[in-house]
Amino acid sequence: MNLLTTFKTYLKTSKDVNEITVKNYLVDIRHLFSWLTFKLAAENKISLATKSILENLEEKIKFLTPRLLEEYKTYLLANNIAKSTINRRLASVRIFCQFCQNNGLLEQNPGENLTNLPVFKTAEKKIQDLVSKFGSWLKDQRISKNTIKNYTADVRRYLLDQLVQQ
Repeated sequence: MNLLTTFKTYLKTSKDVNEITVKNYLVDIRHLFSWLTFKLAAENKISLATKSILENLEEKIKFLTPRLLEEYKTYLLANNIAKSTINRRLASVRIFCQFCQNNGLLEQNPGENLTNLPVFKTAEKKIQDLVSKFGSWLKDQRISKNTIKNYTADVRRYLLDQLVQQ
């Protein structure tokens, strides 16, 4: 049984999603298993030399736990991936885990409580405006372009991190 082909059929028939969504979900699941493969190899649970990323997915599924999926979410956040992409990947993971449970590959659904990132569009826009004004003020102070770039990036990151933690 080719698990991804079966999952693709499940998406098309059970979830009634279009081809682009199916493609995105499959890319997202491949990304999850790529990350999982390297993580397991780093922990000496599997060998990269003998396992391709998409080989033996049924074996790798047993490593999916709520804690591991939260680690994956943290990994996505740490790599500055757009929130919309992270949220789509998390949705893909939840659907995949439900699919695995429905097909007896998992006893429990580890993605059941995996939540999306909060979206604060209004607050984010205010932060962007403030950071832009800060950058203009620094420019008026005759600060170098590199320093302005670094300061505004640091301030933006700090404020956005504070927003997410609220």
